[in-house]
Amino acid sequence: MKFLVRLLDDLIALFPRRAWWFFALVCVGLIFFSGSRSSGDLPDFSYLPPHSDKFLHFVAYSGLAVCVFRAVFPLVATRPSPWGKWAWMPVVLIPSFMGAIDEGIIQGMAYGRGQDVWDWVADTLAGVTVFTAGVVWRERVRRRDEALRAALRPKGARRAARTPAGAGR
Repeated sequence: MKFLVRLLDDLIALFPRRAWWFFALVCVGLIFFSGSRSSGDLPDFSYLPPHSDKFLHFVAYSGLAVCVFRAVFPLVATRPSPWGKWAWMPVVLIPSFMGAIDEGIIQGMAYGRGQDVWDWVADTLAGVTVFTAGVVWRERVRRRDEALRAALRPKGARRAARTPAGAGR
């Protein structure tokens, strides 16, 4: 499992934060392209259980939310987001807004496609889930890094770090 985590960290680190905005735009384009297809142009998903399209919506918009999350938050977990306390907004609202446009406008214009508010709910939940999981992941990485730094400090530095400044005077 640690190998997979390291591999994922290395893959994410290959691209700078600004590149992830480009990946998010690619996701938006793919989502809108698939949303504009008529029902006859789509693959046959009849073998899937009913309402499993909500899961497909969740997966597609999770990909978008992951790209936005990575664009908003620095890779180093100890660094705060430049967005500050508003960092949740693009990660949650961009997938939700795109889902509303996809359901309300784009799929409404496609032949044989229906509009469903529950698809939009799945899109919004994808953004919320990715943001929550990302914040939990960053917190775990931050704690791990702090524990590693504390373990690597020399013993005298640990003692000095625990003693408040001016306590010996």
